[in-house]
Amino acid sequence: MRLVLAIGGGGDIVSAAVLAVKLGAEAGLLPWERYVVDPEPGPLLRKDFLGAEGDNPLFLIGPDARAVRRGRIITPQGACVSSVLGRRVYAISPDAPPSLVAEALTSRFDKIIGVDVGGDVLACGCEPELHSPLADSYSLAVLKRAEDLGVDVEVAVVGLGADGELGRDYLVSRVSTILANGGFLGYYALDPSDSGILAELASKCVTEASRNILRALRGEFGEVAIRGGSRSAYIDVFTPIFLRFKPSAVISINEIAALIYKHDWDILKAALELRKMGYTTEYDFEKYVAEGLPPSEALARAKAERSCTCNSPGARYEGR
Repeated sequence: MRLVLAIGGGGDIVSAAVLAVKLGAEAGLLPWERYVVDPEPGPLLRKDFLGAEGDNPLFLIGPDARAVRRGRIITPQGACVSSVLGRRVYAISPDAPPSLVAEALTSRFDKIIGVDVGGDVLACGCEPELHSPLADSYSLAVLKRAEDLGVDVEVAVVGLGADGELGRDYLVSRVSTILANGGFLGYYALDPSDSGILAELASKCVTEASRNILRALRGEFGEVAIRGGSRSAYIDVFTPIFLRFKPSAVISINEIAALIYKHDWDILKAALELRKMGYTTEYDFEKYVAEGLPPSEALARAKAERSCTCNSPGARYEGR
């Protein structure tokens, strides 16, 4: 059985679900909602869910599943996608170390495709414009552990720069490093025949980066505003293309993922330990928002506190 796993939280599950339908695979996600949906910092854990099936670290979300956060009941994106697909989607609980998550995944699936929308998984983790590296990096550590167990695993990145974080040129340079090292596997691509399911998902679920893929399929190109105009993303005819990589090749340039993999940290332990080392992530941003800072100030503070330096190959960052 095959799984297409959205590794970056938020609306990545929308693009992953479309690819899963196209490939005849199951869909899954790391459930980390954007702060506009979930007021509590950090990812959703198995214990937060109502109406889900299964235990840590791998469980199933149906259309009626909900999560309780800070006393509020929220509808997670997994439930939204499940309602559109008409079947349950898988979820991983990232309070387990990557080794245990990988064991659970490989006991059920013989092919795993980890989908990242935008390209954060290609970052080293210290880039000044980077906003949300933790979910992708934790998931990459899981995928590498699954690869170690002998299962067919790949990382598929779609919509380079479509999330408005890292610039397209920089991301292409990161891709070129992987190509030069033999870590590139090929392509998947969405086409106009996929627009119907993508449009339905994008209209019902909370996503902007995945919606940019739909916009590209409809012929839009150039700079587009997202996040209420606080960021811009670039889209064109190449945005709906998935670039496929070996997990081992991606983790060789993603320094956060390499640390999580080495120490087998669960995602909350990783957030704390990485901060001590000068890395800041979406977890820090969300904590500042929860403390009452406006999102723009929270993001600026999290970035200003980042004191790490990229050491991986091809990590020279010169901005957008």
